[in-house]
Amino acid sequence: MTAVKRPRFDAQRRFWAEIRRLRLFSIADLVAVGGSTDSAKMFVRRLRQNGLVEMRPGPISKPGCFPPALYELVKDLGQRCPRFTSAGAIETAPTAQERLWAAMKPLRQGFSVTELATLARVSVDNAKTYTSALRDTGYLDQITSAPPHRFRLKKAMNTGPEPPLRVPDGVWDININALMPHVPKEAQE
Repeated sequence: MTAVKRPRFDAQRRFWAEIRRLRLFSIADLVAVGGSTDSAKMFVRRLRQNGLVEMRPGPISKPGCFPPALYELVKDLGQRCPRFTSAGAIETAPTAQERLWAAMKPLRQGFSVTELATLARVSVDNAKTYTSALRDTGYLDQITSAPPHRFRLKKAMNTGPEPPLRVPDGVWDININALMPHVPKEAQE
């Protein structure tokens, strides 16, 4: 069985949940919940740059040894994990996938790709790609067979507030912490 490569943001989400739980933490605490030391250090560096965590002196275990660095959460932004721009600033604008996921959830009568793109303020190509990924992994029902196709999110697949993320093998659902693989076309009908 091959290991599933989780999206990088998934490790950051786990780091953020652990930081909020512990309040005072070390890099080793973050690595313990999954992720590399380098990704934990980079995430903490960005949190420090934005004033969300501060370094605190750690206990000295042995004379002459440097204590492990401890960090304290000083500004809690809530449950949603902060994202960062390439320059390291906190990204506040929702991603295209977040807008698409939020837009489709209340549309119980269904939607076309064009309607969804308009509601989510994304390109039709972006909406088509995301809709196809969700349809192919069993999240959406196709409710019309003739173009323009209409889709509806299955009630059982409304797994939470975070959008499932497209990955090569299907979609990674952050809400349930699982890979949802592509469903064979015969099984979708």
